[in-house]
Amino acid sequence: MNRLSYSHFRVDRTPTQISLLQAIRNYESSSRTRLSDMTGIQHAAISRAVSGLLEDKLVYEKPMADSVGPRRKSGLYLNPDHGYVIGMEYMPCGFEAMAVNFGYMAAKTFRKSMDLANMPQARRVEEIISYLRHCLKECSELKGKCLGVSLLDPGMVDTANGRTVFCSVMDDWRDVPIAELVGKALNLPVLLPHCMSAKVAAVDRFEIKGNRQNVLFIEYGDGIACGLKLAGAFPTGHANCAGEMGHIHITDREVLCRCGAVGCLEAVCALPALAAEAHEAIKKKCETSLAKLPMVCGINVLEAAAQGDRLACRIVEEALEHLAKAVCGLVNILDPELIVFDNRMKAAGPMLLADFVRNVSKRFAVLQKQTIEIRFSDIETHLGSLGAGVSLLDRYLASSSTD
Repeated sequence: MNRLSYSHFRVDRTPTQISLLQAIRNYESSSRTRLSDMTGIQHAAISRAVSGLLEDKLVYEKPMADSVGPRRKSGLYLNPDHGYVIGMEYMPCGFEAMAVNFGYMAAKTFRKSMDLANMPQARRVEEIISYLRHCLKECSELKGKCLGVSLLDPGMVDTANGRTVFCSVMDDWRDVPIAELVGKALNLPVLLPHCMSAKVAAVDRFEIKGNRQNVLFIEYGDGIACGLKLAGAFPTGHANCAGEMGHIHITDREVLCRCGAVGCLEAVCALPALAAEAHEAIKKKCETSLAKLPMVCGINVLEAAAQGDRLACRIVEEALEHLAKAVCGLVNILDPELIVFDNRMKAAGPMLLADFVRNVSKRFAVLQKQTIEIRFSDIETHLGSLGAGVSLLDRYLASSSTD
């Protein structure tokens, strides 16, 4: 199976039932009357379709909290016991995984640290499969069956064929048929979604609650990337490469990026760049609290800056200046109403972040200053695995038996 067949992610339902499942997902606690209003489907057809969904336990029904009296209305909900999916993000530093049930709720979370960045390709594939087996074993107590696995890769991917394309943060990770390899090993359907599309979808569903139509989510970590929600859709680009913000040319400094170019945003702004700057300064005997640490990582630099360490503040301020410029370039092209920054940036502390927001905002045009909101995500961990799980469940509810 070289080309991925999306029929593996299909819930075998009629188009009417699919429409209702999607509406129930988007508007939890929906009565039959509200479902008819939202979908335009006649009440008689709603009743027939819902009866089948209740019989097969894809949904359940209970009285609505805001309804009283002898003719109290009942709301419909996706049944979390119908099954679950495993979403897993593999990163240079290890794994984060999550079981997300059919009700779009986190059922179990997993994490394991491991140096995947410099590992041989075959060994990396083995470790991915091994950890997924561990997660599946730990999920054996959950109700329902595992409906599939969704993998979030840190690089560019070919979703249609389930293959990696390019990764700047892990060695020897090009043109790997990871979905096929994992699927054969686990005997489960495997999705390889666009990484940033999955993450912005998770932010949209669980944090913004779908209330904004044009959103940028800026990931800040080992790399830098941008997830897009534009006009209510989650575009991934012609070659599935949209959002590679980290490789915007941002400086004329001859700083080599892991992509092979020089002067990329990621090379001077991402967490590894902060750590590299700190290491160089420590070698030169610069005064800093970071010198007391046995090993310095990018988060350490952010935390030291939050505590007022002069060296760390300088490093972080310079990095955030580059990030501000890049973000404003995207704003002028994409015209978002909301920009959400990665939760990890909060480690820099409220003062530096307030300066950063002012630095971004001052570059906006007058109208943009009035219409664009900036915030930092409250989702602290497992955003990638949550997004991966959501992407697979959305795919599961996207097709019908007559497609």
